[in-house]
Amino acid sequence: MLNLNNLIIAAGLIQLLILIAASQVPKVTNWKKNLSSSDPFFKSLVWTYGFFICLTVLSIALFSIFKSELLTNGNQAGKYICGFISIFWFARLFIQSFIFKTPEFLKTGPMKFGYNTLTLAFLYLTITYGLAVFV
Repeated sequence: MLNLNNLIIAAGLIQLLILIAASQVPKVTNWKKNLSSSDPFFKSLVWTYGFFICLTVLSIALFSIFKSELLTNGNQAGKYICGFISIFWFARLFIQSFIFKTPEFLKTGPMKFGYNTLTLAFLYLTITYGLAVFV
C-alpha cells in the first residue's frame, strides 16, 4: 500500500543507492589526477566536504528507514526535519540541473542513464519529504 510512511522508507533506500553511486564519483571524475596539482589544504577540504555530505545522507537514509513513523506522524519536529531534507534534495536537484556542467562525463549510455536516474531520485526525494511537511 502506498502511504507516506512507505514512501519515506523507500526514500531512505533510494538514498543508500545514491551513496553507492556517490562512491564512484572520485574514480569517474578522476580526482587523483584533477586534484594532484591542487594545494594540500584544498584536497583535504574536498575530501572532508565529501565525507560530511555522505555522513548526512547516510543519517537521513537510516533515520528514514528505521524511524519513518517519527517523520510521518504529524508532529512539528518531524515536519521541520522533512522540510530540511526536502530543501536539501531540492538544492541538489537545482545544482544538478542548472549549475553542474557534465558533458565530458556523460559520453556513454550508462553514464547518461545514471545521471538521469539520479535526477529522478533527487526529484522523488524533494517531493516525498515535501509532502511529509504538509500531512
